[in-house]
Amino acid sequence: MTHVIYKYPLETKRVQTIEVPQGGEVLTLQVQDNNPTLWIRHEKGAPTKKQTFMLIGTGHEFIPDSEDGSTLDYVGTCQLNNGALVFHLFLVHPPIQDVFREMLIDKLQQLREARLKGTEDKEGL
Repeated sequence: MTHVIYKYPLETKRVQTIEVPQGGEVLTLQVQDNNPTLWIRHEKGAPTKKQTFMLIGTGHEFIPDSEDGSTLDYVGTCQLNNGALVFHLFLVHPPIQDVFREMLIDKLQQLREARLKGTEDKEGL
């Protein structure tokens, strides 16, 4: 399968959710045009998913694992304004119950689509 690398500009706000390719690999976090930017390698045409990131400034307080069960994984560090601002990016993993809920919703959607396709095929005969 062919792979591509795309950039994903981020905002300089604490928590943000963006669409990223499923199965993608974060290659680096750097600054481009004075904005934190992710470069992600993934299969060409990969479906996307919503992913939440947390951008934390040096010296700012945060809770690494919240009471709802979400956890953080370090992605990278970048500097803005010639090093005057230093930010650390973390990938936010949702609580396991949210993951199971999303899997169930996806499976129900697949079943619904298959049922509708079966109905369309029968109507076409």
